[in-house]
Amino acid sequence: MSAAIVIRLLASADRAAVRRLCGDTADRGEPVEGFFSDRLLVVDLLTRYYTDLDRSCSWVAESDGQLAGYVLAAADSRAVERAARLRIAPAALIGAVLRGALGRAETWRMIRAARANVRRLATRRPFTDAAYPAHLHINLDVRFRSHGLGGDLLEAALRRLRQTPAAGVHASVRADSIRACRFFETHGFAVVHRDALTFPVSGGTELREVLLYGLSFQH
Repeated sequence: MSAAIVIRLLASADRAAVRRLCGDTADRGEPVEGFFSDRLLVVDLLTRYYTDLDRSCSWVAESDGQLAGYVLAAADSRAVERAARLRIAPAALIGAVLRGALGRAETWRMIRAARANVRRLATRRPFTDAAYPAHLHINLDVRFRSHGLGGDLLEAALRRLRQTPAAGVHASVRADSIRACRFFETHGFAVVHRDALTFPVSGGTELREVLLYGLSFQH
């Protein structure tokens, strides 16, 4: 990693840059518009907990004053889910409706995918995260990939998470994201759960396998 890159805790001043990078990488490293044009909705859902409510476990990498990457993490995934359900999602969805989301076909594809996932998960044994209650996800600016920066950000987050009561951490990865799967496996994570989820795509929806990678902090 270049000496010009500094890794530090996420700060409130990083909010805009994190949101911009999230939008640029939300579709498996590519811009979110590849699957949904309302960037604000997706960015709100993916980042607002970490930028607005709890920054204690999240880190950024900065190069010459520019955001090179981030790892957004939390020690208690249940707390994140509650905040998303009660505070973040309602405001984000209202904003999307006011921007005309209900008049776009892509929105209805996303709704169909969400309904399919709710029905499917209701008939299956859910993932129990008692052994891996923390979670994280990482995104890098395309200019800083393949140089070890992702591993450095991951290690910063893991050091912080090991100081919390969390027994372990998990990350969700689509099985067809080979590079992401290899990244977590290289850093000691192993698949602890498999599922199939419906994703919106141009013209409809598709079923894809999703892997949950876990890392235990117990020795």
